[in-house]
Amino acid sequence: MSRLTRGVLGLILVLAGVAGVWVLTRPKVAVHPPKFTTTAPIPAALAATQPQWVVVSSYVDFVRSFHPAFPATQPLGVPVGFDDAVHLVFPTPVYICSRGDLWLHHADAPPLERQWKQLLDEQVHVSSDRVGFVHWVQSHGAWRPWVVLIDPAEGRTVQMVNESEHFRLKFAEIPDWKQAISIGDTLIVPTTREAATWRPGQHEVATKLLGASPRLMRTGRGAIAWSETGTAAEWADAGWTDIGQNILQPLPLLDGSFLKIIQTDDGVKLEMESRIGAAVDDAQILALVEKLSDSNPSIRTKAFNDLQRQGPGAWPVLEKVLEDQPPEAAMRLGQLLKNKQSPTIAGLRLVSKALQMISRLGDGGSVLFAINGVYVTIPNDPSPKLVAPAWICLRPGAFVDLLPDALVRDVVPNKTRLIALADEWIVTDEVQGPRRFVGNALVPLVKKDERHFSDVVGIDRAGRWIFSDPKTRHTLIIDPTLPDPAPRLPVWLFAVRGGATGWDAADWPCMQAGGTWRLKETTWEPLEASAGPMQTQAVPVVPTAPGQAPRPLLVDIDGTRYEDGNQSLRVHHPGNKESLWPLPPEATGTSEARLFRLNDGNLLLINQPGRILRLAPTPGKKEAFEIQATFTRNLPDTDQARRVWLDPAGRLIIAYDANRLAICFPSGRIPQAIANMMPPEGD
Repeated sequence: MSRLTRGVLGLILVLAGVAGVWVLTRPKVAVHPPKFTTTAPIPAALAATQPQWVVVSSYVDFVRSFHPAFPATQPLGVPVGFDDAVHLVFPTPVYICSRGDLWLHHADAPPLERQWKQLLDEQVHVSSDRVGFVHWVQSHGAWRPWVVLIDPAEGRTVQMVNESEHFRLKFAEIPDWKQAISIGDTLIVPTTREAATWRPGQHEVATKLLGASPRLMRTGRGAIAWSETGTAAEWADAGWTDIGQNILQPLPLLDGSFLKIIQTDDGVKLEMESRIGAAVDDAQILALVEKLSDSNPSIRTKAFNDLQRQGPGAWPVLEKVLEDQPPEAAMRLGQLLKNKQSPTIAGLRLVSKALQMISRLGDGGSVLFAINGVYVTIPNDPSPKLVAPAWICLRPGAFVDLLPDALVRDVVPNKTRLIALADEWIVTDEVQGPRRFVGNALVPLVKKDERHFSDVVGIDRAGRWIFSDPKTRHTLIIDPTLPDPAPRLPVWLFAVRGGATGWDAADWPCMQAGGTWRLKETTWEPLEASAGPMQTQAVPVVPTAPGQAPRPLLVDIDGTRYEDGNQSLRVHHPGNKESLWPLPPEATGTSEARLFRLNDGNLLLINQPGRILRLAPTPGKKEAFEIQATFTRNLPDTDQARRVWLDPAGRLIIAYDANRLAICFPSGRIPQAIANMMPPEGD
C-alpha cells in the first residue's frame, strides 16, 4: 500500500470517527405540543388520542368523514339557491350559537383548547368536545367566548372553557341549554325548577327557585324567568325581583312594565305590572302621537301599534295631549287609555277567558289560541272587529300580532308546532315535516324521506338550515355552501309569442321577435348579420342504405363510435374493440335515439319523448354503463323536435314547434344571470 493510499484511508477513518461522535452527542430536538393554559389537567385518555386529532380539522373533513364519496373539497365562494343546496345527514347533534356559528362534534377532531387562535375568525368549529352553549362576553373591546362543554352522562356538571381557563361547573339540577341566554356578561339557563346564573370569575352558579319547567325571555332591562305553575321573576341590575305567580306568558313592555297573562282555574286573566317611575322618552311618545294624524294610513297604523308597546309609563303623556288632538287621533288615544281600566294584549281584547298555549317559541315568545276570538282595535273605527278564532303571537320587544289564516290553516292544536326564526315562520309535525311559510302558502323544507327531521334547530349565518330528528337526535343540514352532487337537469321552457326560435352557425340558441337574438353564456345579444342568419330547420339525416354500417349516434374525439340507443348501446373502441350494453327495460325507447357526451365524461341519451337518461361509464365492471338519473320534469313530450344539440356553453337545447326552446342545464345549476331572466314558472 502506498503512502498516499494510507494517508487517504487514515483521513477517512478520522472523519468517520468525528461524524460518529457528532451523531452520538448532537443535541436532541424536542417536539412540543401547542401550549394552552388550564386549571385542570388533561385526562390521560384525552392525551392518548392526540395522534388522531388531525384527522378531522375542517367542515369539509367533517362532511366527508360521514359521506366519504362527497366530491366537494371546500365550500363554495358564492352559495347556491336553497333548491340546489345539498342535504346531508349526520349521526350527531349540532349547535348554533348567538353569533350564528356552527359547532360540530367529532371524536377524531382536535379539542377546542387547541383551536383558540382561529376560533374568532372561523364560522364553523369542529372539535372533539360537545358544545352545549357559547357565552359571548365583551372583554377589552372584543367579543370573547366562554364555551360550555357538556357530557350527556354527566347531566348536572359541565366544563367551562375559554382561552385561559378550564374548570368544572356543577348545577343542583339538570340545565336546559336550548333555552340559555346571555345578558351582558351574565349567563342565564333554566334548570328543572330554577333559573341559574353565572358570570366570569365565579366557579359556582347562583339560582332562583321558580317551579316546574321554567322559561326565559329577554327584556329591555334584562330577562324574565317564569313557571306556569310557580313564580315569575325579573332579572335586572344583577338581581332577581318577583313579579307574580302562575303566569302563562309575560309580555315585557318598552317602559319596563309587564302585561301578565295569568292562568286561573276558569281560564286566564290579564294584569299589568307597572314600574313606579318608569323611564319613558316623552319626545319619542309625542312624535308618535303626531304621526297619528299623518296623511299616510300605514304611518298612522304603525304609530298606533308602537304606542301600544310603550306601557303605562306613556299614559300620563297621552292624557296631557289628548284634548289637543284632531278627532281621529283623539279617538285612537282614547282607545289606548282604556288599558288603564281593562288591560288588553296590545289592543287585542279577549272574548272569553279561554286561551290555549300552542307553541313555545325559542326566543321566549309564544303562540296562543283563542277559540272564541278577540276584538281587534281598528284605528279608524270606534267599533272593534271580531276575529274568531284567533291565533295570537307574542314575541320579545312587546311585539304582538295575529297570525294570518294561510299560516295557521293546517295547524292542529297539540299536534302541530309553530316555530319562529327571526322573520321566518315554520309549521312542523311528524307527518308532513317542517314547512316554510312563503307568501300565502306552506312550502316543504325537506324531502319526503326526511320528514322525520321535524325539529328546527335554526339557520346559521352562512345560510345553512339545521334540522333534528327528535327520536334519534340525528341532524339534517341543508347547506347552500355545498352543491348537491345528485344529478339534476334544470330546464328553462322558452317560448316566443308571435316569433320564432332556432340557432346560429355557431350553435347558439336564437329567437326572432322584432330583431334576432342569440343566447350566449349569460345574456341575450343581437345576432349580427356577419354571423349569418338564424336557422330553423336541421339538415335532414339521410337513411343508411341496406348493407351499410349503421350511422353512429356519437363519435368521440378519440374515434370511439356509439350505435343503436334504443335497445342497447353498442360501442366501437379504437383498435377494433367492441362492447355491447343491453339497455335495462326502463331505459329502452322507440323514437329516434340521440346521444351526447358531457364535459364530465357522462352521456345523455334521448330515445323516448319527454325523457333524458344520464349514463355513466363504469370501466372495469361487468356492466359498461350505469343509469345515474332519469329526467322527465319540464321536458317537452314531443317526438317532432326540429333539432336537439349541445350549444357552446354545454347546454342541451331542444328546438320544437316553431317558436319554442327547452334549454337544459346538464351541470345541474342555472347560472344566476340566466335565472334572473327566467319567469317564476320557468324555474
